[in-house]
Amino acid sequence: MRRDVSSHRLLRVAALVTALAPLPQVARADSSGDLVAIVPTDEMSDTTRDTIQRELDASIARLFEEGRLAPEAATAPSAPGVLLDWPLRPRPGLDWFAVHGISAHVDQDPAATTIQDYNCGTRTYDGHHGTDIFLWPFSWNLVDDDAVAVVAAADGVLIGKSDGNFDRNCASNSNTWNAAFVRHADGSVAWYGHMKNGSVTARAVGDPIVTGEQLGIVASSGSSTGPHLHFELHDAAGAILDPFTGPCNRLNPDSWWALQRAYTEPTVNKLMTSFAVPQLNNCPAPGVTNEAFVFRPGDTVWFSRFYHDQVNTGPSVATIFRPDRSVFRTWSSTIPDPYYAASWGWNQYTIGAAEPLGKWQFEVQYQGRTYDHDFWLVGPGPWLLRNASVTSIAPLSRPLAAIFVGAGATTLDLGGRDGVPRPGEGDDDDAYVPDFAAGQLDPDATVVGDASRPLVFYQVSGAATSLTLVKSAGALTISY
Repeated sequence: MRRDVSSHRLLRVAALVTALAPLPQVARADSSGDLVAIVPTDEMSDTTRDTIQRELDASIARLFEEGRLAPEAATAPSAPGVLLDWPLRPRPGLDWFAVHGISAHVDQDPAATTIQDYNCGTRTYDGHHGTDIFLWPFSWNLVDDDAVAVVAAADGVLIGKSDGNFDRNCASNSNTWNAAFVRHADGSVAWYGHMKNGSVTARAVGDPIVTGEQLGIVASSGSSTGPHLHFELHDAAGAILDPFTGPCNRLNPDSWWALQRAYTEPTVNKLMTSFAVPQLNNCPAPGVTNEAFVFRPGDTVWFSRFYHDQVNTGPSVATIFRPDRSVFRTWSSTIPDPYYAASWGWNQYTIGAAEPLGKWQFEVQYQGRTYDHDFWLVGPGPWLLRNASVTSIAPLSRPLAAIFVGAGATTLDLGGRDGVPRPGEGDDDDAYVPDFAAGQLDPDATVVGDASRPLVFYQVSGAATSLTLVKSAGALTISY
């Protein structure tokens, strides 16, 4: 099997040691592939950990003296004094089904040569003190877009923070992380680590923090091999806690989550259509999605599905539906091993010239849930800008099939990123079209020819919508 290109260290868990074995291909496609991703890990030396703890202890003592911290509420030893919400929040409008997976839990085994998580499994690594929640897929794209926020899991007081540190690490090191530390009413403390440079909350130490408040953006600062949140919980005395309850949790008997997630959550994080195979590049380069929503008859389309916690207890069944809900293609896939933390697959099909125009649907049924992704097949036009978003340029109440340059228009340059000509595109500068909103300016775009000209949105139904493209003062404006 070919793995995603990545410098992330492979987790030493039984589910991934067979990652080089080929996955079975159940469907017949023009071409296809199934791959296993390598998920990020982190390390922290005892010296660094002790330094952080001393600094937090000093901060707590100072805040007590200043009257800005109340004595902790009395609770039973190791019992949850607060209940925790999930500490990640995707950006509003991000239409993925999920943006994360869990790569490692707290290591419950005190021995230096063996590991065990709270559920008696091996989803951890030696001496790990927290829960690692990684971004998937296109993790660096999510980082660059500030797409996943770290949020407070419970009310508390900010007792420490660090920021200004390099955030694109791909290997274990001695670098300082960007982090926030929140003390709760019962004296427990949550650590939020590996955040993006410049993203850590502007609140001052001693300020109150409320549940759901943004503390930063997920990235890879400190000793980290890729974008993830290291979430760590301590009791009032500084001892490590595991927020998950299970048969092998030796640290505390109860769950600290308001709603504990399952040990495995077999989930499709994202479905995608594209004009070429998506590329998940070497850390820390962003991936190249090649994502597209609109195609023409005769185009070849890549249909990709991205999973976290993929398991082999049942197939993933994918279907491509025509506008009338008749089946264009269907296939199923399974994995040979019990579990993959992060995985993905793609199938490539050419849509024939006689296929019907309109809104198509890519659907996956997996573990009792149905996931779907819409795309459009449209007729020929003077020029199809095929990598444009069909949801961001106009309200969803006006579904759009494609963007064309109006008939007779001269060359248009929308600031393409890769300079690679592709079928159906006018020249080598339009391989990427930014996600425009009405009236949005793109300072990097240029227009060759007329300073103002009409564009047309060809809709799946109804009349075409005229747009105006205006180049003025070094910026490009699209209005409709």
